Amino acid sequence: MKSRINDRICAIVFLVFGAALFFSVPFFTEAAKYDPIGSRFFPYAIAVCTLVVAGLLLADTFFAQKYREKDCQEPPFRLNIRDNLRTLLFCIVLLGSILLIEKVHFLAGAFVMLTAMLLLCGVRKPLRYVIIYSCAAIAYFVFTQYFNVRI
Repeated sequence: MKSRINDRICAIVFLVFGAALFFSVPFFTEAAKYDPIGSRFFPYAIAVCTLVVAGLLLADTFFAQKYREKDCQEPPFRLNIRDNLRTLLFCIVLLGSILLIEKVHFLAGAFVMLTAMLLLCGVRKPLRYVIIYSCAAIAYFVFTQYFNVRI
């Protein structure tokens, strides 16, 4: 019961977030006239993916219930901050990295966010950090040099 309620709350929050993102894209991103992909493509793609995944999660919480064991007694729902501390830290890091991207540079914000996410997930191997940083730098240079997208 506890996980099902948490999943429903999470799905509803992300449905609202995805819908807000989808409808706010035209206000924040100008439409490209001669670009085949356009500057609105990725924000719309992220919004649609968020809506689809949140919808599937919400559907799973309602329809998968009949496949679960009926004899299993689950504890009542309680909102416990300690259980959700990692998620709260993820959100704080995400907001901080967005501010860094806006004020300093995309790569600085991305590196801070990636480092914090890897640390919060308990990744200790330096090679994984190098791989993630390399992927972020390559993505930045592909978008700025090849697609001419200003980040």
